Amino acid sequence: MKTEASSTSTIVNWLLLSSFILTVAGAFAFYAASQRPPLSNEESQPAYQVTITQTSCEPNILHAPTGEIQFDILNASDRVVEWEILSGVMVLEERENITPGLRSRLSARLEPGTYEMTCGLLSNPRGKLIISGSSNVAPSHQKVDPKNLIGSLAEYKVYELMQIGAMQSAVERLDAALSAGDHVAATETYTLARLSYRRIEPQMVLYGDLKERIAPLPDYLKDRENDRAYVGLYRIGYGLLKNENSTNIRQLLVQLQKDLLQLKTQVRATKLLPADILRLTEQHARRMAETILVDNGGVDLNELAELMASWDGLQKPLNLFVPALIGYDKVQLEKLENARARLNDELATLPGDGQSSASKRQKLSALFMELAAAISPVKGVLTFGN
Repeated sequence: MKTEASSTSTIVNWLLLSSFILTVAGAFAFYAASQRPPLSNEESQPAYQVTITQTSCEPNILHAPTGEIQFDILNASDRVVEWEILSGVMVLEERENITPGLRSRLSARLEPGTYEMTCGLLSNPRGKLIISGSSNVAPSHQKVDPKNLIGSLAEYKVYELMQIGAMQSAVERLDAALSAGDHVAATETYTLARLSYRRIEPQMVLYGDLKERIAPLPDYLKDRENDRAYVGLYRIGYGLLKNENSTNIRQLLVQLQKDLLQLKTQVRATKLLPADILRLTEQHARRMAETILVDNGGVDLNELAELMASWDGLQKPLNLFVPALIGYDKVQLEKLENARARLNDELATLPGDGQSSASKRQKLSALFMELAAAISPVKGVLTFGN
C-alpha cells in the first residue's frame, strides 16, 4: 500500500509540475505576442496564394477582383526565382530573389483585364491573372495640371536617351578595345556601359522583351551561365571576367548594339505620365531593397559605382516630379524628403570599393524600403490626368 501511495504521489507531483510548466509557457507566449509589433495592413489582409514550382505557377490561372490585391508567393522550387505581373511586355509588379522554401508578399492595384504571370525561370510557361469588376473609383486627391509637368517629362526622356547613347558609345569603344587586344580598356568601357544601364534600369520593365536580351540574369535561366538565352550586357561582363575569346564577345556586342538601337526607338515612342514613372521608381526602390542583401562576392567591378548609378537613376525622377507636391501635401513631401536624406547619408558612409558588412546591407535594405513606402502615397496625392 505504501508503494502505491508513493507512486500516486509521484504522479500527482508530475502532473502539478507539468501544469505549472504549461502555465508559465502560456504566460510567456502571451507576453511575447503582446510585445510583437502589429501586422502591417499589407500583412494582415487576406492574400491570394501562388506557388512557384520547378515548371509553373499553381494555380496557373488566377481570378481576382479589381482594386488593391494581396498575393502570397511561395517558392516551392529549388532555385531562387522571381514572380511578375505583366501587361504585354510591361512589368506592373514583381518580387525578385525569392529563396527556395520561403514566401514573399506583394500588393498590387489592378484594373479589369487579363494579365500574365511569370512563374520562376524565364523558360517556364506563363500563368494567367484575370481581374474582373468595376474600376469606377473616384480619385481621392487633387489633381496636378499635367501641363505644368511637360518640361519635366521632356527632361526625363532626354535623360533616358542620353544614357542609352552613352551605352552605345561604350559598346563601340569596347569592341575597338577587344579588336586591339586591350583588355584593360575593354574592362573600363564595359563598366561605363553598365553604369549607364543602371541609371535607366527602373524603366526597363516597360520593355520586358528587350530587357531579357539586353540584361538577362543567369539566376532566372534554366542552365544559368550556360543557357543560350544568357546574352547581353552581363554575359559580356562574364566573358571578360573569364578571359573568353574576344571573337565570341564581339559577336555578343553586335547583337547588343542592335537591341540598344531598338530600345532607343521604343523610348522615343513611349508616352508616360509622371505617375507611371513614379510607380516604376517605387518598384525599383523595393527591388534595390531585395538585391542589396545579396553579397555577390565582388563580382561587380566596382560595386559602389554601380550602387551610386542606381541611386542616380532613382533620384532623377524624384528631383523632377516631387516639387509638384509643394502646396498639395506637406506631410507626404516631408516623409519623402526625409527618407531620401537618410538613404543618401547612409550611402555616403560606404567604403570606396562598395563592399560592406551584412549589417550595413540590412540597414540599406531597410532604407530603400522606407523610400519605396514614402513614394507610394505620392502616386495618390499626385493624380496626373491626361
